Amino acid sequence: MVYLYSDPTDTYSTKVRFSFKTLNGSVESPRELIEWRKNVERTFTGLNSTTGLLQHQMMQQFCRGTALSTCNSNVTQLCGNGKTADIAAAQKEVDDYTGGDPNVIAARVQALTDATNKTMDAYLTEAGDGAYMVNNALNQLMTGLLPNKVLQRVKCYL
Repeated sequence: MVYLYSDPTDTYSTKVRFSFKTLNGSVESPRELIEWRKNVERTFTGLNSTTGLLQHQMMQQFCRGTALSTCNSNVTQLCGNGKTADIAAAQKEVDDYTGGDPNVIAARVQALTDATNKTMDAYLTEAGDGAYMVNNALNQLMTGLLPNKVLQRVKCYL
């Protein structure tokens, strides 16, 4: 059970009680899975959870068992893919620089170090990217849990 704001941008607005079942991932019907996914979106909107980090933390409460481990695995994989791409781009910048300016070299090496040390929480905190990663992880979760024959109709509802 969560309390959603009637106006998500105003923390002093009236709160509305909203509850839905946690997702286990092994016993729900396709209809229940679709309804759960819609409820998660309503909750994100009603709590004004716009960052991926907040959404990911909320998913720890909305999922259990197989669903939770799958969702966490999907987020970790997406963050890992982002980190790999960032490191490759920073390394390319370092390798491609032919000038001799020590300030530029130091800035590019620092960018490579930052990309290497960036954590999953930092990726999830980024505006737009973090929410995209959580949304993509949820879509992968739904795709994995729903039977193949149902997938054609589910895409219409998602």
